[in-house]
Amino acid sequence: MSRMAIAVDVWRAGRQETLVRRKQHQRLASLVEHARQRSRYYAELYASLGSAQPSLQRLPVVQKSDLMARFDDWVTDPEVTRPAVERFAADPNNIGGSFLGKYLVFTTSGTTGVPALLLQDELTIAVLEAFSVVRVAPKMINRQVIAAVLRGGGRTAAVWATGRAFGGASLVSRQIRQRPFSSQAHPAVLGAHTRGATR
Repeated sequence: MSRMAIAVDVWRAGRQETLVRRKQHQRLASLVEHARQRSRYYAELYASLGSAQPSLQRLPVVQKSDLMARFDDWVTDPEVTRPAVERFAADPNNIGGSFLGKYLVFTTSGTTGVPALLLQDELTIAVLEAFSVVRVAPKMINRQVIAAVLRGGGRTAAVWATGRAFGGASLVSRQIRQRPFSSQAHPAVLGAHTRGATR
């Protein structure tokens, strides 16, 4: 499915509550089945759910510490291993890069005690971007915001925690890698000025 098709799907679903609910049920069922089939960890965890339509309320709660302890059993792609992801994430030059040519890697901050390593594929990123453009942006961007951007010459700025593969930094770095002409500075350069304040 193309990015445009995904954006149109998100837009249409947002205009029909019944369609939203139907898609929610379909996608949850698809996610649960995929996890059962491809993840040893979730196959065990969901074994008692049976074949009934899954609901969020019935799904067992998991902790980041549990997932990280069984990382290689938790992931759904056998090519992905914890040592390989950790090596990739440890190199600042890989922030926003493509792990195994198909995954964006990012990490949580670890404020709860255990940092989590997470991976997102291209479809997931496309859906997230579609939600951002179709659902979030219209609520944040108004005439005053547009006027301010135009007064600034059409440029905007953002502050991100850098130095590690945090979610925001990874997504922005990925966009800059794909569209280098849209930015005058790479986050690694900006990080030299902000890293001390984000530790």
